[in-house]
Amino acid sequence: MPTARKPLLPAASGYTQLVSALTQPAYAAGFLKRFHMMTISGSITSQDIVPKEIRQKGDEVVFRRAPEAEIFDYQKNQELEVSHLYTSTIVMNVNRAKYSNLKLDAIDRKQIDGLPALLKEYQDDVTRKLAEYIDSEVLLELPLQAAACNRGRKAGKRSHAFDFGAAGAPVVMTKDNIIRYLSQMRTVLAEQNVDTNGLYVVLPIEAMDLFFANPILSNACASGSTQSIILGTKIPNVLGFEILFSNNMPQRNENGRIAYTIFAGRKDATGFVMQITENRHVDKVANHFGEYWQTLNVYDFKVLYPEAITTLYATLDFSV
Repeated sequence: MPTARKPLLPAASGYTQLVSALTQPAYAAGFLKRFHMMTISGSITSQDIVPKEIRQKGDEVVFRRAPEAEIFDYQKNQELEVSHLYTSTIVMNVNRAKYSNLKLDAIDRKQIDGLPALLKEYQDDVTRKLAEYIDSEVLLELPLQAAACNRGRKAGKRSHAFDFGAAGAPVVMTKDNIIRYLSQMRTVLAEQNVDTNGLYVVLPIEAMDLFFANPILSNACASGSTQSIILGTKIPNVLGFEILFSNNMPQRNENGRIAYTIFAGRKDATGFVMQITENRHVDKVANHFGEYWQTLNVYDFKVLYPEAITTLYATLDFSV
């Protein structure tokens, strides 16, 4: 909201204040920057896994899983059993879209001081806001598509041994157990035969404090690092996970405490496609003496390997 101009120095009683009549503000050459959330969608999804054709045309792509072989026992002279070729499919639609539409009257364009710089800042903000919207959708929906045996109170395809929390019963993550939970998430993925090279884990930004307070990671001698992470201020790769933090993670109230759906997996488990990225300047409109600056983005994403995503429903405890 614009701030009303006020006199910098008060006028003596009986004298006219001339701010609005004879004086003129001087605008700074730069602009006060807006702070934006760091976005991570590009680090946890892959465009390479989606066929290039869908980026040019079509609104749906069908993926087929490789057929699964069947092995039989054999005894001499037995009649042979028969396998049948079968493959399952996963369908990914492209049906998400966002746009922006800025209008300026011809008079405003002529009279606004420093308009080109203002428009550049506006268009930069459009790009950042789009990334934030996409991030919020990915962080909300991606964990929900994880394989059922990779989450919940008995996670683990083989062991069913790990309590990863559930609605109404979140686990409590602290500085002392955060590494243990990462180890368990890695184990759950390994039970699915997922390649554990190049993993990521996404945590709420508040969890950063737990890493800096962890007794092993903050101790260079114990962690085997050249220096403590407190001195370096960067969280290292832990147990093969690239550690990612986000301010966009959805929050849920659990008995007065904030709970988060923390998740981990492989980048190539989730396909992402940006089908249309269009920017245009419309400078002649029949019904208006005005111009438009418009953007259109059509995109979508989907988990293609649910077994390569695992989720942990947790609250954070900073007091321990």
